[in-house]
Amino acid sequence: MKTKSFFKLSLFALLLLGFSACEELIEAANVELDTNFSETFTFAATVPTDPLTGEASFAESATLDLAESEAADYLDKIQEIEIQSVTLTVLEYSGAEEAVFSGELDLGNGFNLPINNINLKDLFDSGESLDLSDQAGAFNHLKDQLKNQKQLSYTVDASISEVPVDATVQFDFELEIIANPLD
Repeated sequence: MKTKSFFKLSLFALLLLGFSACEELIEAANVELDTNFSETFTFAATVPTDPLTGEASFAESATLDLAESEAADYLDKIQEIEIQSVTLTVLEYSGAEEAVFSGELDLGNGFNLPINNINLKDLFDSGESLDLSDQAGAFNHLKDQLKNQKQLSYTVDASISEVPVDATVQFDFELEIIANPLD
């Protein structure tokens, strides 16, 4: 009788150890993908769209699509997405010295990343990028949309305080995606 109990207990321990090892193997198969999306927009205005304020407004859209990224082979196996950063860089600029760019990156469903009163010429001259920090859970909305829908359309809705302006700006989205081909 003791032998039979010992055998059952040993079998149970072996099965438990086997399941634990399987979970460790599955976790070891995680793939970390550094994924970057860049989109370039050109805003050119010689005449204000609002004659009273002298401002020129712009609305341009783009789509982040995981099927067109390093994660394409793992679309149905994505475990987690972390938004590392969203930045704005002025690639080219000519025009009014004091032109101020303001508006938002509209991510949909009431989520946005504000762009608050940026002097485009100064940012261009510095060669630096502006970090668009997370506002009111916008990064969570972004990662949830990408994880569940595999894409997200967004709109740059902005104005420039003075014309003439001819500027090319780039928005960069840096993500870390964890996927598991065994899951």
